[in-house]
Amino acid sequence: MAPSEQAKGVGNVPGRAKPKEEVMTEARNFIANNGGDPNDNFLTLAHCQLQFGMYQGQRFRWLMENSLGYALYLLQSISKESAQANPLSENKQLLLQYASQIREVNEELEKFQGEMRMQAKARETGDQGWLMVEFGQFQGQSMKEVYEDKTLKAQNLIDYLTCVCLQHLCSATCSLQRFCTSTCSLHIICTSTCSLHFL
Repeated sequence: MAPSEQAKGVGNVPGRAKPKEEVMTEARNFIANNGGDPNDNFLTLAHCQLQFGMYQGQRFRWLMENSLGYALYLLQSISKESAQANPLSENKQLLLQYASQIREVNEELEKFQGEMRMQAKARETGDQGWLMVEFGQFQGQSMKEVYEDKTLKAQNLIDYLTCVCLQHLCSATCSLQRFCTSTCSLHIICTSTCSLHFL
């Protein structure tokens, strides 16, 4: 969800938000001039220009194609705002209306919102188990949910992650052991089977 190279090259164009009617008229004219159907509401929304934010002046469709991560951040933020009768708020509502008609964007937004909830829960409780698994079959679930899942696949993932963590710990302690002097009271034997033996 990183911005595209094209998005990285776009600078912010500050200015006042245009009224909704002007934005919609400009989009319809753009569509008509490019051989499209200006009466197609979805197409019209796709070609409305952002009136705020980092990519002000870019079309909604361009935003979804070139900076989905930023679009998700905006949609999450806008969804918490109440609609108002001013050009800025109206443009935000148009963006929400457009995005709500794209299944893939809605799926990504649900994942993003789930991740935000899990991060908030992890911060609130101090329990890193609430963080989201971001890969594989368990993507979208919390580590806690995977840990409590008794299926063989979930347990295999937990065993694998435990082994990887122990290997990193073993590697670090072996490095530490090399620097210990003969008076060091900590003696650790590392094995290749992902286990640590403390003597």
